[in-house]
Amino acid sequence: MKKNAQFLCSILFLLLCGLPAFVSAASEKKQKSIEDACYEPISFTPQGINHFFTHVINTSFYKQNVLPNNLQHINQFIEHGIKRRQGRAYIQSIMRLFNNTLKGSMYVNAYTYNHFLEQLTPSLVLTCAPVYKDAAEAMKKRINEILYEHFLHKFEMKQGTTAFFDGITTDITQCVQEPSFVDGDISCAEFRKTLMSFLEHALSKLVWSSVDGIDSWQNVKMIGQSLEKLLEKKIITDEDDLNDLFISLVERYALFIDINATILPFDMYKQIQQEVLAHNLYFLELEEQESFLEKKSERMIRALLEGEAKKRAVEYGIVTS
Repeated sequence: MKKNAQFLCSILFLLLCGLPAFVSAASEKKQKSIEDACYEPISFTPQGINHFFTHVINTSFYKQNVLPNNLQHINQFIEHGIKRRQGRAYIQSIMRLFNNTLKGSMYVNAYTYNHFLEQLTPSLVLTCAPVYKDAAEAMKKRINEILYEHFLHKFEMKQGTTAFFDGITTDITQCVQEPSFVDGDISCAEFRKTLMSFLEHALSKLVWSSVDGIDSWQNVKMIGQSLEKLLEKKIITDEDDLNDLFISLVERYALFIDINATILPFDMYKQIQQEVLAHNLYFLELEEQESFLEKKSERMIRALLEGEAKKRAVEYGIVTS
């Protein structure tokens, strides 16, 4: 009996010793499953969408590691909405959702941002287009029919003009509120406001790697061109809005230069200065809102000169890095 008790105690001891390792392994397996799901394309089924919103987008891993380096889930949602003939209100809700999610991210990969813009622009061309001519013509025809009907069958002198026109305006109001004419969508201007908010927010978090050297500058130029296409395609229509985006881009890269001033190569400073002084880069040359404001090209040159001065100070031993 005593031997049995000792045996049972030994078994219990081994189980208790192995339990933490078992729990830890199970926990790690679950965490890995969650992390893998964060990278997967969205399955646009009720179950797939519910899984994304329940188990992916709210996780700190997604906000801190996935979204900053991969904005493709946004494009997937937008493309899905366009295929399903969703309007601007749907795309606005997606932009707002991910804009708020991005607030939990410390940075945005600059190369990822440009890739996102390249895919986003073609998708938004029709979204920001004005009302189709045939829809406007259909509404005009229907209003003409209402007016004809009222003047032909409902106009009576004794009725009085006030009551008569009240009847007309009531019918027209009901007409333009019919689903065939109004889809409950938001205006282009309202949508652009949300889009600008997202683009500005992401720009304010752009990062580059110092080891990329001159490639980081090539990426800046590509982002500038991608932003310019938003105006060309009339996704944004105000040059001042575009200029706001350009300023954010320039300031963010100026910060990158300042932080990495002592480790960036001298030939990189020289090459960028030559390109800026050639005045061929639209994102630097677009006029400022007011003439007294510092030009973007001047801001870039100032950042380069300050950065190069810091590097030379370290090289000559004037200051320590």
